[in-house]
Amino acid sequence: MGQDDSTYRTAGIPGTQFEAPKTEEEIRREALQAKLDEARAAREAAEDKRTRRFELDDLQREIEREARAAEEIEKLEELEVEHGRVGIHIWRIDTSMGMVVMGRPTPAKYRGFADKNKTSQNAQEQFAREFLLYPDKQRFNAMVSTLPGLIGRCCDALIWLAGWRQREQTEGKFETS
Repeated sequence: MGQDDSTYRTAGIPGTQFEAPKTEEEIRREALQAKLDEARAAREAAEDKRTRRFELDDLQREIEREARAAEEIEKLEELEVEHGRVGIHIWRIDTSMGMVVMGRPTPAKYRGFADKNKTSQNAQEQFAREFLLYPDKQRFNAMVSTLPGLIGRCCDALIWLAGWRQREQTEGKFETS
């Protein structure tokens, strides 16, 4: 039997072995790994604690979101009956605060908006509010105060409904409908 680099045999007693002494590098590596494992466990415990703290709030928000979604679907159906289909005559915008529905602008109103400075926040806000179908103005104001970018999304929807389409990548043409 030869001697192995990592294990030594005891003199004459078969099956008894001992490990070679660890090097300083191995000892340091094990200590660092233990510290890393400890730090990871502390981070995971902190993340679990944080997640548990928000569980009830998240559940409550999910209940409210589902109830609001049911109401919004009913309202959307009413608006489709009154104004026409989503994507053709009206546009639905979903936000974290609920749904917004915009109606198709008239040609004269669209031209008036296009002739103005379309990048003006006031022009955009006026244009968006003019064709707002849902929610009511008070709720919409609350949404805009929390989500100021909503006005831009509403104007994008109105421009789309007015017939503007993005450049089609495959044909390199502008599509209008």
